Amino acid sequence: MAKTGMKKYVLDHRDPTYEQALGHIRKEEKAWRECMKRQVRQRVHEFGYELEAITIRDPRTGTVFKV
Repeated sequence: MAKTGMKKYVLDHRDPTYEQALGHIRKEEKAWRECMKRQVRQRVHEFGYELEAITIRDPRTGTVFKV
């Protein structure tokens, strides 16, 4: 502990390891979503269609991502 008490970082981030791991998981999920969107757009384009919008829903969290 510092002379004046706990650092602000420690007060704000009680479990930094969990937060870092969660950040990595979210980055991987975002990269996966982008990859899937590219693949869907590519397949639709191969068949001669044009895609207007894609909605991806995460069944675990219920979060909806619209393109």
